[in-house]
Amino acid sequence: MKQLFLFLILSSAFLATSCNDDDMSGGSDGDDLFTAKIDGTDYRAEGTNAYATLFSVDNTIAIYGTGTPGTEAYPLLFVAFDENNTGDVGTYEMGLGKPVVGTYTNSAAEFTYGTASDQASGTLEITERTETRVKGTFSFTGVNLSDTSDRVEITDGSFDVTIQ
Repeated sequence: MKQLFLFLILSSAFLATSCNDDDMSGGSDGDDLFTAKIDGTDYRAEGTNAYATLFSVDNTIAIYGTGTPGTEAYPLLFVAFDENNTGDVGTYEMGLGKPVVGTYTNSAAEFTYGTASDQASGTLEITERTETRVKGTFSFTGVNLSDTSDRVEITDGSFDVTIQ
């Protein structure tokens, strides 16, 4: 239940900031990158569409890769730590009761797939972390929380993004 609550809060935070491109200031130098394969199809977010947010209240970090609003390629991918983890260098598990949540919303925003289910799993590896950047890799099986037989495979994920 705690993961579902975290997932809903972070989804709401993203939606509130994604309505205006000016609000997403990550990657002012254009070097920010977030890539993955979504069910085998390459996905790439870069510049202002690839960033991390540090929530100072509980030191939670969320890492985002978004598409361009108004286009068909507008999926949202993010991974986030619960309040007990600060995203230090290391490998973290995703799944029900695990410290990291992975989420994918398809381009039509019809369905959200996440790891807050006992039928989901994945890993996140933070390979480098400074006060201003986070870099690593991830993969997960996301489950549609409305229909657990509907799943999405996120593989070969990587990111190197500015922390806002």
